[in-house]
Amino acid sequence: MVGGLFTLTVVNRKSPSPQDVVVRQLPPPETAARPGAAIQIWLSGSAGAPPQASEPVQVPDLVGQKGEWAAQILKDRHFIQGAVETKDSEESNDIVLSQDPPAKTMVSPNTTVSFTVSRQIQRTLTLTGPSTGKPGDSLTFVARLDPSFPSTQYQFSVVPGQSGPSSSSPVFTHTFDSDGNYEVSALAAWDGGRAPSNAIPVTIHSTEYVLTLTPSPVQQFEGKPVEFRADLEPPVENAVYIFNFDDRTKPVSSNTPVVIHVYQLLGPHRTTVTALIPDHKHRIPSSPTQVTILPRPLPLGAAVGHWLNERKPWIIGGVALLLGGFLLGKLLSGPRNGKKIQPHANIKLKANIPLGTFTIRVQGRLWSRIEDLRAKNGRDHTS
Repeated sequence: MVGGLFTLTVVNRKSPSPQDVVVRQLPPPETAARPGAAIQIWLSGSAGAPPQASEPVQVPDLVGQKGEWAAQILKDRHFIQGAVETKDSEESNDIVLSQDPPAKTMVSPNTTVSFTVSRQIQRTLTLTGPSTGKPGDSLTFVARLDPSFPSTQYQFSVVPGQSGPSSSSPVFTHTFDSDGNYEVSALAAWDGGRAPSNAIPVTIHSTEYVLTLTPSPVQQFEGKPVEFRADLEPPVENAVYIFNFDDRTKPVSSNTPVVIHVYQLLGPHRTTVTALIPDHKHRIPSSPTQVTILPRPLPLGAAVGHWLNERKPWIIGGVALLLGGFLLGKLLSGPRNGKKIQPHANIKLKANIPLGTFTIRVQGRLWSRIEDLRAKNGRDHTS
């Protein structure tokens, strides 16, 4: 039944008796596996007892198995599963790429076996090209696979129409002979993978329409409205506009080119609009425009309190320095012009700083004037 496509391994077989019956297998039935992958089978009458400590055992081959199957194989063969690392690979996800110790190494029972599994590289295909044209125009579209892969084949489709043949060129040129609405897409295929592209709607008409979308403002606070205006040239009276705001809300259909929207999600949003022209059944898409939603600002009182709270050590230090200099100048100043020395100032400084406010209370009677201290060197100072 194996047919030479896989490697068969018998687990815990007691004797070569032909009456032994397969009672279990790993990988399970109907599983897709790579050619050469190991299949573990259990026969009836298997005791499942671990080997003696003195008997060396062979490390099973895990490469090519799925990670969960590899873990089960180690458990059934009385090994200890070690670290499981992940590595980018062209393989599908969770395929064992390497193991340590290597397969068929003779080791003691209960040896730790570590292995590395694959994380399939995710590729995206982006298609760019014009969205409008006139009958008879030849329009060019370019597909870009990221990350790239050598020998990739590209297949382009035009709907309505037929898919073209596969080609190694990511550039596609098509001539649109008749008026109508079309959709162009691409498919990239490489060894072991494939990726579809985005679809580009293309409107072909003798009149070339241009649709632009203008937001006001382009930056707004959370919960505040943004006005959008769609401008279609040449104008169409009975056009219907479909706005997509890129914020997980449903597109909005409007008979007028102006709508107001309130974003609830922060960050940039790529907003687009599509105009429907019923007379010709055309869909005219606009280029995306970006609107950035900022966090809601704090109220004025809270903002001031937050500012003061962040700077209160500097404020306290500055006030203390000012009062300290004032007191020092008072102590060093002597009688001047026969005037009687006034008593030293009795000043008490108390900092009362509740959340959001900063209060300085000065108690005492000041007997000296500031200008007396500043005029100590005999020169007149003003400020």
